[in-house]
Amino acid sequence: MRNQYVCSGHTGTSYAGNGAGFLGYDSSGDYKYRTFVQFKKLPKLPADSVINQAKFFYGQMSYDHVDMPNLTIAAKEVTTDWNWGTSITWNSQPGFTNTVLDYQTLSTGTRGKYIGWDITKLIKRHYEDKDNTTNTTSSFALVTYDESELTNVHCAKAQIIQENSAGYFSSAEPVLAIAYRSTRGLEGYYTY
Repeated sequence: MRNQYVCSGHTGTSYAGNGAGFLGYDSSGDYKYRTFVQFKKLPKLPADSVINQAKFFYGQMSYDHVDMPNLTIAAKEVTTDWNWGTSITWNSQPGFTNTVLDYQTLSTGTRGKYIGWDITKLIKRHYEDKDNTTNTTSSFALVTYDESELTNVHCAKAQIIQENSAGYFSSAEPVLAIAYRSTRGLEGYYTY
């Protein structure tokens, strides 16, 4: 898994490798933030497994706002290929669909907690279409649900933990949780 944020205030800057990332909008000059998450090889599941749910979690470190006590962040599937290992900037960010996979509302009340987005559709497709040896990736973007409502006098910014290399928290790495069940055997909820 790789992740990286970009911001519209510094269109040519890459923030690859930063331990912390951001969501929302910062009125001091960074402006809009978007965070991209990329998967290449996922863990192998037992044969005959069916995925019930897949959620991706970030630990939220802080929440700052100007007249915006809640910030809704949507997960949207990336539609253009983002080559594995390639750093991105605002100018080179991959495109994403307008369809929302899931959304979560951030606030001061979610600070210090894990926030999770349901990306089951994306992960199911990754397991169905990929043999885990290809260079093709599956990716999604975390963006403000309605970026048009963000202004310098109505905005919010949440800081998230992208990796622990910066030493922010010892146990707050991003988490992909996949719930699955085996289809072997005869269960009452299967037809045969």
